[in-house]
Amino acid sequence: MLTMAIKPGHDGSIALVEDGQLLWCLESEKDTFPRYTQLTPTTVLAAAELLDRIPDVVALGGWAKPRGGGPIGAGYSGRLNGIKQREDYRPIAAPCCREEDLAEAFVEDFPDPYMLYFRRVRSPRLRAVTHVDGSARVQSVTPVSNPQLHRLLDAFAGETGLGVLCNTSLNLRRRGFINRMSDLIRLHEIIGQHEDAGPLLWWLDRMRRSGPVLVPAPDRAIQPIDVRDVSRFMVDLVQQRATGVINVAAPAEGRTYGAMVRACAKVVAGDQVAEPELVWVDEDWLADQGVRQRTELPLWSKAAAPWDVCVDRAVAAGLQCRPLIDTAADTWRWLASGVRKCDHPRIAQYGIDPVREADIIARWRAKAADPGGSRPLSGAR
Repeated sequence: MLTMAIKPGHDGSIALVEDGQLLWCLESEKDTFPRYTQLTPTTVLAAAELLDRIPDVVALGGWAKPRGGGPIGAGYSGRLNGIKQREDYRPIAAPCCREEDLAEAFVEDFPDPYMLYFRRVRSPRLRAVTHVDGSARVQSVTPVSNPQLHRLLDAFAGETGLGVLCNTSLNLRRRGFINRMSDLIRLHEIIGQHEDAGPLLWWLDRMRRSGPVLVPAPDRAIQPIDVRDVSRFMVDLVQQRATGVINVAAPAEGRTYGAMVRACAKVVAGDQVAEPELVWVDEDWLADQGVRQRTELPLWSKAAAPWDVCVDRAVAAGLQCRPLIDTAADTWRWLASGVRKCDHPRIAQYGIDPVREADIIARWRAKAADPGGSRPLSGAR
């Protein structure tokens, strides 16, 4: 089976894989497009020209185009129907069309961004999306309704003279078999290098500052996994031709919230500096003070269930996870190297304000000192 995989973004790539073997790959910065830019329609169309035959599967993180005559490759509907195991007379699916091309391609040219109505096909070039009665159910596209798709249709119209592409679904015998990523692999919390925003980055940055560190008690087991371990495991699964759903998280044994915080402190401060003072505060009391789980104190979840992921199947399939201290150390070196992170809206979500942190610690200590109040928890179990 020939698969074309496309991933846009600052680390984008276009790859062609056949029966598990990588035939070629274009990567950002190294090949045809600069880093920290989106893959453009032009780039994708140029990559498609490298194909000597139409792929059986196109895996998309952005745009794609099968090679072939006309806006939609002639003869492709029969191949797609064979893959989907459905009747051979069916068209590929519904076309998507620039609103300005509706009158040229179809008899009825009214807008329909939600694909609610059928209309008669005018252009003979669209037979791959035309039903046996000469109709098609069209999605009209404008720069406002879908800017990214409209840019692709613009680029394709520049090649063919008509801004129409196929908008098909990935299903088998009329039932979707990949409706979401969790149908393939269930990824848990991923940490490590090249995060644009994430909990580990905040904890490493927190350890730059002095003063007592607020941590929630009790010290629960946690299961974040290094992105490199995820990548290696997914390649292993492909090579094994594994099937079924697999939970991917680090085994909980030996991994605690406190261990993660101490690992961050150690790699930032070094062995010659004493560990910071961890102030363990009852999580119920923290919640009463309005401290937000998973954001103000990243990776903290008051419930045990989020960190009770069964990974037996993943371990049996060969999942191996490096220690938290290694992930923290490598991520810190990556940050300290001066690499420029992308601006990401989620960066502002993580971390508690230093003034608020100090205030909560002071109030917790005052509560503990009050004979009628609760004593601080010891924290580490």
